[in-house]
Amino acid sequence: MAAHSSCSGRALSSNTAASSPGQLDYQQPGYAPSVAAYPGLVRDSSAPRNTAASDLVPRDPAADAGSDILQKPCLSCLKIKRKCHPASQSLICRRCSSIPGKLCFRLLFSNEPVFAKWDNERYRKRQPHLPLSTTATVMPLEFSHYPQGQSLGLDCVWFSPSDTDQTTYWEKTKDGWRSVQTAALALRDLPSQKCIGTYVEKNMPHAFEEAYLDGKFDELKKEDQDRRLLSSALRIWTAAQLLTKGWRYSHDRTPAPRVVQNQLDALLEGFISKTESTFLNRLQHRLVLDWKSTTSAVRVYLATVERDTWRLMYWPRHRGHYQWRHPETPETLIDRNLTVATLLLGDLLRLADGRLTLLCARLRPGAEDSKLRYDEEDASTMDGALMRVLYAKDGQLHAEDFY
Repeated sequence: MAAHSSCSGRALSSNTAASSPGQLDYQQPGYAPSVAAYPGLVRDSSAPRNTAASDLVPRDPAADAGSDILQKPCLSCLKIKRKCHPASQSLICRRCSSIPGKLCFRLLFSNEPVFAKWDNERYRKRQPHLPLSTTATVMPLEFSHYPQGQSLGLDCVWFSPSDTDQTTYWEKTKDGWRSVQTAALALRDLPSQKCIGTYVEKNMPHAFEEAYLDGKFDELKKEDQDRRLLSSALRIWTAAQLLTKGWRYSHDRTPAPRVVQNQLDALLEGFISKTESTFLNRLQHRLVLDWKSTTSAVRVYLATVERDTWRLMYWPRHRGHYQWRHPETPETLIDRNLTVATLLLGDLLRLADGRLTLLCARLRPGAEDSKLRYDEEDASTMDGALMRVLYAKDGQLHAEDFY
């Protein structure tokens, strides 16, 4: 039996009703994503267009920073609390003149959060989760992600649909996209962020079990690791996993109503965004004090960013399969993902003082993980790319193995 949590103060009704899903339409899936075909990544400036995928690199984080970038200290100067003094006309400061230029960052990765994209007001307004009118009839229902995991007991109300989008739920299967007709139900009241946080934490073991973190949690909890940072990273990972699965009725595992899905997913997105902001700020601070204590949290966070990147890669490859709702393009969002990974790992490299053997030993996934390849139809697969490739032998940050 799944554990139950009622965030509305009502018990689960024994006569809970659910709509019967109907399979309406399928579209053929594509092949696994490849960075090769993708205009959103910036190529090495020395490489001709249409060269091999191995020439792809994340964009230079300082390229779009603006003229005020010279007023900000790089990490090396920040650590010793000194002002940066640029060497000639370059952005590289004098203290960093002996290291590869791409490691002299004057941008803080804590100012480049990946999941702030879900705070975009235009994105939120595009979600069909605000029915115009509802009835007074209350229906207590129970929703969850895992059959044996935590569930939420919530009060729902009927509404009159003004658009078929409010009752049509789309889910990706191995055969393509499947549309399911769901009930015209919405949440009467939204659960609190505290309730959502508890739900995420209770489902952590199930998220680990279905993904590459299963069996590695004890390894991550090393004695020298910042537990608070790691805990935040694991919450971000788990909540992101839940977003890829979709909510279901606890009693029969059919998809939850479309509007309910959007209401609850918006809360998960808000939880991730807020948790990430706190996490990145603490990580930026802890890196300077003791970078070795952050490596487990960095591994988990980069795994989350990587999974989000692979998920986004689906859209440029299958533009006609489903409506893209975010005001920013998938390419723009992927570029941002690679940028924050570049900044974060660049800072780690700089603070490790060239001790790549030690750093790589802490960040590389095991030999068995490095063989994993991402499958866009299988949410449990991983590639480990962001944890193993952005520290190249030449000291520059590449994405040549990011596929």
